Amino acid sequence: MIIDKLNDKLNSNDHQSTAYIISMYVKKNIDKIYKMTIEDVGAQCFVSKGQVSKYVKSLGFNSYGEFKTACLEYCDSLTRKKVLFSKELSLIENSFYFTSSIGKIIKFVSENIDYSILNNIIKDISRSKRIYIYAQGDSRALCNLIQSEFSTFYKEVFICDVDFLKEYTFKGNDLLIILSVNGQTFYYNKRIIRRIESANINMWLITCQQNIDFSKNKLIIPSNNQIYNEYALRHIIDIIISELRLEQTRKFP
Repeated sequence: MIIDKLNDKLNSNDHQSTAYIISMYVKKNIDKIYKMTIEDVGAQCFVSKGQVSKYVKSLGFNSYGEFKTACLEYCDSLTRKKVLFSKELSLIENSFYFTSSIGKIIKFVSENIDYSILNNIIKDISRSKRIYIYAQGDSRALCNLIQSEFSTFYKEVFICDVDFLKEYTFKGNDLLIILSVNGQTFYYNKRIIRRIESANINMWLITCQQNIDFSKNKLIIPSNNQIYNEYALRHIIDIIISELRLEQTRKFP
C-alpha cells in the first residue's frame, strides 16, 4: 500500500532529504496527486522532474502514472473504511454497543481458536533470537507494537519493508511473522507473497481469513463478525505477548 511506502521513507530519511520532502508532500496531498503532473509535484517540492521520477521508482513503481494510480486507489480504500458507530445513536449508546460487540468477538475467538496451533507459534517465537514482522495497511501498526513488546524479551525484532525487496540475511533460528487480517495482501500482492514464501526462514501467517493459499505455518483466527476482525487479531497478539511475558517470569523469577 502506498501509505506504507511513504511512511517507510519518512521513517528512514533525514528531514532535509529529497525523499523526505517529497514523501511528506505526497502524504499530506495524496487526495490531489492523481490530478497533478510530475512537473506539478516537482514545483511544489522545489525539486526537478527527474528527482520526482527517481523518487517514484525508489518506491517500486515503473512510472509516474502507476504511482498516481496507487495514490488514487489508496484514497478510494478510505471510502470503504468500516464505520463502527451509528449516526442514530448517542456517544454513550455507541460506546456500549461497540464494547459489547468487541466482547462477543473476543469470547468467540477464545472459545474457537486452535490452542495447539497457538501454542506452536508461541514456542517458535520463544526459541527464536531474531524475529522479522511483515504486514501491509492497517495491520502494519501492529508491527510496531510487536517490535516494542518482543524487544523486552531480549529478542532482535525487525519490521520488513512493504515490498519485501530488501536483502535479508536469515539465520537458522530466525522467524518471520506475517500479519494479514482479511488476507487482502495475498489477493492483491501475489508477487510479494511469492517472494516471502521463497525466503529461507521459518515463518508463520496470522490471519482471520480461513481460505488462504499459503504453504507455510498458519494460525487462523476464528471470527463470527468480519467487521471486528482487526480486534480479533489484536486480541491474539495480546495473548501471545502475555504468554511470553509469563514464560519470562518463569526464567527470571
